[in-house]
Amino acid sequence: MVGLGKRSVASLVLSVAVCGSAWGQMVMPPGSSIDLAGGSFQLPCTAVIMQGELTLGTGSFDTGSFAFDSGATVTGTGGQLNVSGDLTSTVPLNLGASSVVLSDSCAPGSVLQLSGNIVVKDLTLISTTATPPTVVLPAGTNLTVLGTLTLGTPGRPVVLTSSGPGTAVVTMGPGATLSNPSGSAVPGNVQIGAPVVTSPASIPTLSTYGLMLMSLMLGGLALLRQRRGRTSS
Repeated sequence: MVGLGKRSVASLVLSVAVCGSAWGQMVMPPGSSIDLAGGSFQLPCTAVIMQGELTLGTGSFDTGSFAFDSGATVTGTGGQLNVSGDLTSTVPLNLGASSVVLSDSCAPGSVLQLSGNIVVKDLTLISTTATPPTVVLPAGTNLTVLGTLTLGTPGRPVVLTSSGPGTAVVTMGPGATLSNPSGSAVPGNVQIGAPVVTSPASIPTLSTYGLMLMSLMLGGLALLRQRRGRTSS
């Protein structure tokens, strides 16, 4: 396993800064690992494909688009991913102890994609200019927020939509809260909170005593008919 400690991370960041746009993307292959050791890892506007292990800890990871592919894992508590692009995952992504800030800082007003089965502590959606980004949420119940979901900042809303014909449901964990300082609209194809489960209409039933009373009544009617039959004969 290739372990990148704090010094190695710093060297890698310096290399990326020197190479600039020549790094179109950074790929961490299966078996590789990055341990932030509580520090920060900055790859501004660089796409990252993670197929190895990311030990986020209490550190922060700044990237352009961030894709978690087969074999990727994330561990640590209290860390933060600052993603200036899409956040996608082909594997279940549990960031329940960490936070994600999704912004359009690399392409203001662009479309930002959240895709995959993702659990996150805090999720903040940011617009960096007066032109709001469109945040595409995964259709179905694939996105869970355990802490706080924040939509935009004052005067800078975000546009929400679903990735498919179905409703995109943001499941809010117990005690989770919604903060909407921007007044962002929640469209009909997006639902924040647990899906509403409609209970089937109840069918009236008789209690035990009701059944006993009905049995007695039916028995009485049968006996009455039997007596009438004997009288007529």
